[in-house]
Amino acid sequence: MAAWSGLISLREVDCLVSTDNENFTYNKHVNQLSNVQEQKMIEKAINRGVSIERLARVLNMNPENIRQKKNLLKGICEEVVEMLKDKIVSSKVFYYLARMKPERQIEATKIMVESKTFTTSFARSIWLATSDEQLAIPRRRQKSIVMDFSHFTKLEEEINRLHGEYEEIEENYGLNVLNFTLVKGYVKTLVMNPRVNRYLRINNPDILEHLESIVDIDNLNPEE
Repeated sequence: MAAWSGLISLREVDCLVSTDNENFTYNKHVNQLSNVQEQKMIEKAINRGVSIERLARVLNMNPENIRQKKNLLKGICEEVVEMLKDKIVSSKVFYYLARMKPERQIEATKIMVESKTFTTSFARSIWLATSDEQLAIPRRRQKSIVMDFSHFTKLEEEINRLHGEYEEIEENYGLNVLNFTLVKGYVKTLVMNPRVNRYLRINNPDILEHLESIVDIDNLNPEE
């Protein structure tokens, strides 16, 4: 924020500060700037007359990095740019996409979007699985490497299958959470009943321990 405010000659900006310490923090609502959005902003600033050196100084970056970001989408077709405009994608992904022809770029991007995987290694795997006819820039031949493209075809099929299973899980997630909440409430009632609690503690302590662990679950997504 400070860097961009300096660019437009602002010394101060209004900020909201919260002292709440909650499990679901405000950072969950922060929209990160994607590489495509960043490239568009830099390109727009340069087209309006802002020098690369000034951008680098204001953003506290190396001028060469600014040039690389400006040229990030060089060789990338518009359909791919549109699909990745709001995705957090490694800049190296665009390097591999640019080495493919537009049709293969679109195909590769659809695979990444469907699998929700935008890593450099995944993009490189797709690039390696791409035939020479679909490449805009030929690969260097290495005699020690023998490619079996049938494995990558199976990989794409597996990704599509897993994506279907993921969507099914996602659709049922809300109902599963509701069912769990109801079950947890019932289990809590049992565990807090003095007579039931005493009986289980004497006769089935292992079962009581498991029931208490269910009651203690506060969040099905602990990483949040």
